[in-house]
Amino acid sequence: MLAQPEIQKIRDALGYEGLSGPGILEALTAAGADNNNLDGNKRLAQMGTSLIEYQVIEMGYRTMMSRAKITRIQSTLATADYRALVAKHQGIDQYIKYSPSAGSQATSVLAQAVSALIGVLHLESRDPDVTREGMLCLGFLSIVSGDFEKPISDHMILAPNEPDFNLFLDILEESQGDLVRQFSTAADKIVRHLIYEDMDHPEPFHLEVMDAKEILEHPKGSPGLLRILN
Repeated sequence: MLAQPEIQKIRDALGYEGLSGPGILEALTAAGADNNNLDGNKRLAQMGTSLIEYQVIEMGYRTMMSRAKITRIQSTLATADYRALVAKHQGIDQYIKYSPSAGSQATSVLAQAVSALIGVLHLESRDPDVTREGMLCLGFLSIVSGDFEKPISDHMILAPNEPDFNLFLDILEESQGDLVRQFSTAADKIVRHLIYEDMDHPEPFHLEVMDAKEILEHPKGSPGLLRILN
C-alpha cells in the first residue's frame, strides 16, 4: 500500500492532480502480486501501450513528419526497454508492487507499470490532451533529432541545424507551449529580482527557503515544481 506522499509523487510525475489513489495502486500492481487480481496491471498496460503509439502518430501528423519517421519514433517509444528506462528515471520502479515470482526490476514489469499509468490517466481524465501531457511529463515525445533513435542532447539544443531546430520548435509549441509559458512567467519574477534587485519583492522566494532534496523530488515540468516557482 502506497502512502499519500508516494501517491502524490506519482501524480506529480504525470502532471495530473485528479488521478485517484486506487487507480495508481492498480497501475503499479504487477501481475501475480495480488491474489485477488492475478492479472494485476496487464489490462491497463495493454491500453497504455496503444495510447503511446497513438499519441506518437497524432504528434507526427500535427508536425508533418513523414510516415517513416513516425514509425521509427513509434518503434522506439513503445519498446519495453524504453518504458523501463522511463520507470527508473522517474523513480516509478520504487513504488511497484512486485510479484515474488516475477522479480523486481525486470524490464517487462517496469515497462508495464509505465504503460498502465498512462492507461489509467486516460481512463480517469477522459482527455487526450491530459494523456499527452502525462506522457510528456514522464519524458515521452522528447525526440526531435534527425536520428529518431536518440533523445535530445545538449549539442542538439546548443548547435542544431535549421530543419531540426524548426521541428523542435513545432513539437515544443504543439506539445508543451502552455507549460513552457507558465514556467517562463514564474521564473521571470525570480530572474528580475536577481538582476535588478527588485525591492517590490523583499520577502524570500519559496524556492530560497526549501531544501535542495525537497526541490529535486519534483519532476521536470511537474505542477509541484511550478507551484514552488510561483
